Amino acid sequence: MKKLLAFSMVAIFAMALMLTSCGKYDDGPKFSLSGKKSRVVNVWKQEKLFYNGVEQPVDPNWANESMELTKDYKRIDTYYSNGVTTTSSDVTWAFDSKKTSIIFSSSGFSFTYKILRLKSNELWLEFTFGTSKSEEHYVSK
Repeated sequence: MKKLLAFSMVAIFAMALMLTSCGKYDDGPKFSLSGKKSRVVNVWKQEKLFYNGVEQPVDPNWANESMELTKDYKRIDTYYSNGVTTTSSDVTWAFDSKKTSIIFSSSGFSFTYKILRLKSNELWLEFTFGTSKSEEHYVSK
């Protein structure tokens, strides 16, 4: 009986250790039952923007703008200007091989954004260009 109890305690400890260390993203989540693609496919609205670690004010004109990532790997950006809705859908998206970054591609150009946080209602991305770094926080719309 003591061996069974000791084995159970070791198994519980090992499982807890595995669950707390299996997160891919710096800011979480550590564990999710949903797949990465199902979490990233959404209509996203930018909530915060940081440039070189300093939070930038969000332009009020962006309040109704969104970025939709679709199941068929398209990115659809929606802009509102003077009461007119404009959409752009010539961008595609893909995960890198480790699913730690998202690659946006259009007209032969591609930009890689590191995923910092990926939840069904939050997406945090980091883009580095030379010595400059931007961090974009999105919430589901």
